[in-house]
Amino acid sequence: MTLMEAFECVCIVAGDVLFIPALWFHNVVAHDYSVAVNVFWRHLPKEMFEEKDTYGNRDPVPAARAMMSIASALKALKSLPAGW
Repeated sequence: MTLMEAFECVCIVAGDVLFIPALWFHNVVAHDYSVAVNVFWRHLPKEMFEEKDTYGNRDPVPAARAMMSIASALKALKSLPAGW
Protein backbone atom coordinates (compact mmCIF):
# COMPACT_ATOMS: atom_id res chain seq x y z
CA MET A 1 0.00 0.00 0.00
CA THR A 2 1.33 3.44 -0.87
CA LEU A 3 0.73 6.65 1.04
CA MET A 4 -1.98 7.60 -1.45
CA GLU A 5 -4.05 4.43 -1.07
CA ALA A 6 -6.87 4.21 1.44
CA PHE A 7 -9.37 1.72 2.77
CA GLU A 8 -12.99 2.58 3.37
CA CYS A 9 -15.18 0.58 5.70
CA VAL A 10 -18.85 1.52 5.42
CA CYS A 11 -20.78 -1.45 6.77
CA ILE A 12 -20.02 -1.74 10.44
CA VAL A 13 -23.06 -2.83 12.41
CA ALA A 14 -23.83 -3.16 16.10
CA GLY A 15 -21.43 -5.58 17.75
CA ASP A 16 -18.70 -5.23 15.11
CA VAL A 17 -15.15 -4.28 16.05
CA LEU A 18 -12.86 -2.17 13.88
CA PHE A 19 -9.17 -2.77 14.60
CA ILE A 20 -6.74 -0.08 13.44
CA PRO A 21 -3.07 -1.11 13.64
CA ALA A 22 -0.50 1.10 15.37
CA LEU A 23 0.80 4.05 13.34
CA TRP A 24 -2.08 3.91 10.81
CA PHE A 25 -3.63 7.29 10.17
CA HIS A 26 -7.40 7.07 10.44
CA ASN A 27 -10.64 8.98 10.62
CA VAL A 28 -13.89 7.51 11.93
CA VAL A 29 -17.35 9.04 11.67
CA ALA A 30 -20.12 7.48 13.75
CA HIS A 31 -23.67 8.05 12.50
CA ASP A 32 -25.18 6.56 15.65
CA TYR A 33 -24.16 5.78 19.22
CA SER A 34 -20.71 4.18 19.38
CA VAL A 35 -17.95 3.37 21.83
CA ALA A 36 -14.26 3.86 21.05
CA VAL A 37 -11.61 2.06 23.06
CA ASN A 38 -7.96 2.95 22.62
CA VAL A 39 -5.34 0.50 23.75
CA PHE A 40 -1.68 1.35 23.68
CA TRP A 41 1.18 -1.00 24.38
CA ARG A 42 4.58 0.23 25.40
CA HIS A 43 6.35 -2.92 24.30
CA LEU A 44 9.37 -1.14 22.81
CA PRO A 45 12.38 -0.11 24.91
CA LYS A 46 11.84 2.97 27.11
CA GLU A 47 14.08 5.20 24.97
CA MET A 48 11.77 4.67 21.97
CA PHE A 49 9.12 6.91 23.61
CA GLU A 50 9.12 10.56 24.67
CA GLU A 51 9.56 10.97 28.43
CA LYS A 52 6.11 12.52 28.92
CA ASP A 53 4.36 9.86 26.79
CA THR A 54 3.13 7.73 29.69
CA TYR A 55 0.94 5.32 27.68
CA GLY A 56 2.75 5.18 24.35
CA ASN A 57 0.08 7.27 22.59
CA ARG A 58 2.54 9.11 20.38
CA ASP A 59 4.62 7.66 17.59
CA PRO A 60 7.92 6.15 18.72
CA VAL A 61 10.72 8.74 18.59
CA PRO A 62 12.44 7.23 15.49
CA ALA A 63 9.11 7.20 13.61
CA ALA A 64 8.40 10.84 14.55
CA ARG A 65 11.88 11.85 13.36
CA ALA A 66 11.39 9.96 10.10
CA MET A 67 8.06 11.71 9.47
CA MET A 68 9.72 15.11 10.02
CA SER A 69 12.46 14.13 7.55
CA ILE A 70 9.85 13.08 5.00
CA ALA A 71 7.95 16.36 5.44
CA SER A 72 11.19 18.30 4.94
CA ALA A 73 12.10 16.28 1.83
CA LEU A 74 8.63 16.77 0.33
CA LYS A 75 8.87 20.52 0.92
CA ALA A 76 12.26 20.62 -0.81
CA LEU A 77 10.95 18.61 -3.76
CA LYS A 78 8.04 21.01 -4.23
CA SER A 79 10.53 23.81 -4.88
CA LEU A 80 11.76 22.08 -8.05
CA PRO A 81 10.60 23.45 -11.41
CA ALA A 82 7.55 21.77 -12.98
CA GLY A 83 8.39 18.49 -14.70
CA TRP A 84 11.19 17.61 -12.33
